[in-house]
Amino acid sequence: MQRYIATVRAAGLGDRDLSSPAAVAPLVSSGRSACKLVWYPYPSGPAGYQRLVRITILRVRASRRQAEILVDSAVRDLCPWFASYLPPGAP
Repeated sequence: MQRYIATVRAAGLGDRDLSSPAAVAPLVSSGRSACKLVWYPYPSGPAGYQRLVRITILRVRASRRQAEILVDSAVRDLCPWFASYLPPGAP
């Protein structure tokens, strides 16, 4: 989990201040939501991944790149058993 938090903090997340300890809970919540949604059966593959990135952009007001980093880092660090759901070449 520490790796996920460090990665998202380094990337930034919209206009949020991620340096405070109070920012950790919302980051973990966003990551866990990504884990829940990444395996959602429809749509799967690249279309499902893009849908999840769009949802993340809307929920946390992040740029596309920041949302991709949040989703990818969440899946790789918080629920690595779903890593195969990420499209090839994901950040």
